[in-house]
Amino acid sequence: MKKAYFAGLAFLISIAALSRNAVADLYIPEPTPRIVINRIIETGRCDRCTISSTDMSGANLAGASLRASEILRSKLTHVNLPGANLRYSVIREVDLSSANLQLANFENASLIYDTLDNADLRGANFSNANIASYFRSTNSSGARFVDAEIGDSDFSKSDLTNTDFTNASLQNVYLLETDLRGANFNSTSFENVIYDARTQLPEGFSPPDVGMYLLAAYSSAVGIRGYGLDLADQDLTGLNISDSEISADFSRAVLDGAIFENSITTDSSFLEASLINSRLCNARLWYTNLTRANLQGADLRVTDLRRAIIDGANFKNAIYNADTQFPEGFDPIAAGAVFSTDESCDSEE
Repeated sequence: MKKAYFAGLAFLISIAALSRNAVADLYIPEPTPRIVINRIIETGRCDRCTISSTDMSGANLAGASLRASEILRSKLTHVNLPGANLRYSVIREVDLSSANLQLANFENASLIYDTLDNADLRGANFSNANIASYFRSTNSSGARFVDAEIGDSDFSKSDLTNTDFTNASLQNVYLLETDLRGANFNSTSFENVIYDARTQLPEGFSPPDVGMYLLAAYSSAVGIRGYGLDLADQDLTGLNISDSEISADFSRAVLDGAIFENSITTDSSFLEASLINSRLCNARLWYTNLTRANLQGADLRVTDLRRAIIDGANFKNAIYNADTQFPEGFDPIAAGAVFSTDESCDSEE
């Protein structure tokens, strides 16, 4: 059941990535009139109603009842919703950044494409919820995610101490620099869940045993999928993320000897990163910023750099071949790169 749900969710997200506005417009009603919004704020009640395309930022809705409501494409930053009843609600494309949601009840709710960055979620209840949203830098201590379906979500830099994930399903979830001490992962399932050396784990919990992927020096995370990851300034020497699809901020990171072979690394930043002797063979680096990156001795055979920004990058002794694609007008020989007659990545240089 859980795999079927996420297969469907992944399909919907892929459609949204191609034509998100066109798809969403099929379902998003007209903006809710201001007179209706004012009445909701005054009464604190809006069960089974629709709030769409509106700005309620900073509103005081402490203890409000919004049960089984639709909240769509709206801005609720800094809203005050402690103890609110949002059970069975559909919350889609809503900005709840810095909201006060202490002890709010999201049981059986759907939170899709929402942003809850920096929100206060202490003691909130997300049991049986379907979640695909941003929870970065939140205080979610003591929150409940029992039986929740969590996919394509980012909890990086959040306080998740003493949270309860019993029987939850986590797929494509990012836990970089997340504090998970005291969290309960009893009967939790993990698929493509990513953490790093800064993540604090529950005592006795073994991430490799559940299939979590570590992004750290000399670790192997072959075949991961990660988007919007913040790995700036990290020591990732020797990291192996070959055959992966990743978009990340690697600015000033140390990636000497790292392996990106056969990876798709688009919309990423390697600003001033060190990639000495890294293996980027057959990697696609579209729309990637390599400004002032150090690529000395890097293996660039069959690498696609056509849409990369390479201003000031160091290519001394980097290896390329006839299938390497550089940005238009770039002269690899003049930059100190070395031509290889190998036609593929199969042979070691």
